[in-house]
Amino acid sequence: MILDPVQPLEVTWDIRFKLTNNDAYLDAAILSQDYYVDRYVTHLEENYYPAYVPWHTQSLNKLYKITKNQEYADAIMVLNDELLKIQDTENNATLGRFYNPDHPEYGSPHSSSDGVYTEGLAYAYEIADMIDDEYHKEKYSNATALGVHNLISLQYTESNTGSLLYPEKVIGAIKYRIDDDRIRVDTTQHIIDAYMKILLVFS
Repeated sequence: MILDPVQPLEVTWDIRFKLTNNDAYLDAAILSQDYYVDRYVTHLEENYYPAYVPWHTQSLNKLYKITKNQEYADAIMVLNDELLKIQDTENNATLGRFYNPDHPEYGSPHSSSDGVYTEGLAYAYEIADMIDDEYHKEKYSNATALGVHNLISLQYTESNTGSLLYPEKVIGAIKYRIDDDRIRVDTTQHIIDAYMKILLVFS
């Protein structure tokens, strides 16, 4: 594995495993993720919560690439299929947003979570592509496109900043949601992460 000295290194368990060949890192990841596969996939109905889906998708993505264990790929599909039940596919004003008013326990809509969900879908698509699952490739490709559409609709441009005190300072930023003009640093970073993954996977 060649490291780029210019880029900061996030030393996650998979990088440590690849660098050291120490099975302890992989064994710990498998032990942890198997627990959560049982909790959130096998017992989906009792424990499902959408905010967990993209984070477990990223972990399962890494584990599948290393182990080629089909159970991890299947878990990704189960979790993301469930997530897509709350993506808005009908309302033009909020098309692509992840929110279902029938489930207030999932939290209120905001672009930070939308960014994370969209990023997770790119990770899910990547595995669907690796296992030649055409059904999920199309499903996650379309859902990712809708997610990006939503994020772009929330972006400040020269045409929608006229009411702001310093419009030139917010060009390019993403508002918190359609009815909330705040800008949050976590929203910005999550959406950058989503776009970076999408560019890697879909290009």
